Order: sequence, then structure tokens, then C-alpha cells
Amino acid sequence: MAPKLYWMNPADGSAVSGRTTYVGFSSSDDHSVKELVVYLDNALVATKVLRRHHVRLSGVVQVVDRRVREPHTATYQSTDWMGNVAK
Repeated sequence: MAPKLYWMNPADGSAVSGRTTYVGFSSSDDHSVKELVVYLDNALVATKVLRRHHVRLSGVVQVVDRRVREPHTATYQSTDWMGNVAK
């Protein structure tokens, strides 16, 4: 069973402006979470490897290319120690 994702920021459909943005989310699993990853515009911006049932990853990141006027995309991923992935 894949881990569960919670409290994703920026939220789906929200606008990101400025040179930096706050990204964050948490995840839980019935065994334990192995890795949390955040991508912004398909570029890796944060990763955390651990061994806990409920974990959180957050921080301020630079927007990859702030000159791009199209919407930016944040992708959140959580992997457990069994290899199950949630996005």
C-alpha cells in the first residue's frame, strides 16, 4: 500500500509568484516512509531520506525560472521501504 500525502503547499492550482516559494508536505505509511521528494517544474528541489511512520518536508526554494509566465508545476512524492510510491 502506497504512503499517504498530506498538506501540500503550493496546493493544486494555486499561483506561485516571486523569486522563491514555500514548499511543504507530509506523508504517513503503515510501515515507515523511506523518502520524500519535491520537484518544481520537473527539477528536483528537495529530498529527505528517513525511517519514520509520519514525516514532513518543508522549506523555501527558488523558483526554477521566474521569467516563465506559464504556470509552474510542483510534484510531491513519497516512497515507503516496500517500494510503494505515492505522487
